[in-house]
Amino acid sequence: MTSRRQTYPLVVAFMLCVAAAFAQSTPIADPTSVGMSAERLARIDPVLSRAVEDGDIVGVVAMVARHGSVVYLRAEGLADREAERPMELSTRFRMASMTKPITSVAVMMLFEEGAFLLTDPVSDYLPEFSNPYVLNSVEEDGAETHTLVPAERPITIHHLLTHTSGIAYPIFSGGVIGDLYDNAGLWDGLGIIDSTIEEGVRRIASVPLNHHPGDQFTYGLSIDVLGRLIEVVSGMSFADFLRVRMFEPLGMDDTAFHVDGDQAASFATPYEENDDGDMALLDSDPARSTWARYPFEGPGTYFSGGAGLSSTVHDYGRFCQALLNGGELDGARILSPRTVAFMTTNHIRDLPFGGESGARFGLGFHLAGPQSSTHGIASEGTYGWGGYYGTTFSIDPAEDMFLIVLTQTQSAGAGRFNGGLFPNLVYQAIVAD
Repeated sequence: MTSRRQTYPLVVAFMLCVAAAFAQSTPIADPTSVGMSAERLARIDPVLSRAVEDGDIVGVVAMVARHGSVVYLRAEGLADREAERPMELSTRFRMASMTKPITSVAVMMLFEEGAFLLTDPVSDYLPEFSNPYVLNSVEEDGAETHTLVPAERPITIHHLLTHTSGIAYPIFSGGVIGDLYDNAGLWDGLGIIDSTIEEGVRRIASVPLNHHPGDQFTYGLSIDVLGRLIEVVSGMSFADFLRVRMFEPLGMDDTAFHVDGDQAASFATPYEENDDGDMALLDSDPARSTWARYPFEGPGTYFSGGAGLSSTVHDYGRFCQALLNGGELDGARILSPRTVAFMTTNHIRDLPFGGESGARFGLGFHLAGPQSSTHGIASEGTYGWGGYYGTTFSIDPAEDMFLIVLTQTQSAGAGRFNGGLFPNLVYQAIVAD
């Protein structure tokens, strides 16, 4: 058994060399030049180190950028505990649900080209979604009965972008709907999948909806459906569309659904906190034995728009900066400023969202509202998202700033650092506009 209390060697010379090499493509600015205190920003270091030393996080890479310049960039801990391989700034991470904002941006790129309206029924492009049904559950005399009723309205592209389609995730579904997902052989988008998103979307369409489209926010496989929509509308595979239309123009050279097996050592190994409070390898769970290996093993034919991408802090930072710039980076424009603004405003009315007071959801992004309870001292209008393996990002247009934290650690301590301690430490370092 591995204790959560661990001490990692600090390979100072090594890290300085890596930082110097990385800085060639990501210049590190003097914090004072962008209105931040270097002394206050340095408060992050001991807190980050403590999270690693206490075993809350096995390894982490963190980035902060303001006014177009990176002011904080650090790798700490281990990418692989068993091999004692140090975390590097170039380490690749399974982004899981941080794939969703990228897919949503890709959808809006086609929207800008007049390929469709967001109010279009998705069945216009994916006919398997014609005539959807909703699972209706009624409890009477202590017994629950289930019937299928026609959906009151078609599923639109907007419903998919906002997770209001009624399509859920198998992993979060229990009862009858969970059994139906299991019987359909549906996947969550993680792990080695010997199939295609075309087949996956057919299976999604075969299962009844949790509710009528537009009635509730239900986090699920809607964004995987959008990946297939992109294929049908563009005539390209989803992977090729992202590579040609987004990743190559933005210089995101290390972002992909699948890589060659000889690149496995460039990935951080995923861990999770077990019932004993120890940090265990994720693939020690037989039910998720392939979740650690899917980026570099298997057929590489399933391109999950909701969970499938891997990336680096450098690449995802370029994606964030492009959004912060209104859809452009280094002369490559992927969206207009108006579309970015449209995506980052509330699109779910006052529907309950994750139990968080004041939070809202845009087109692919969580939005911090005026009373948002989990964003600390972040500005209203800050937007972002996170991923299953312990990745998170947020973009604050009011402060012209973005933050990224990348780990592959599922633990309460990692969540506390990623979503609370780190952003609060960043914001307290802002001392001027």
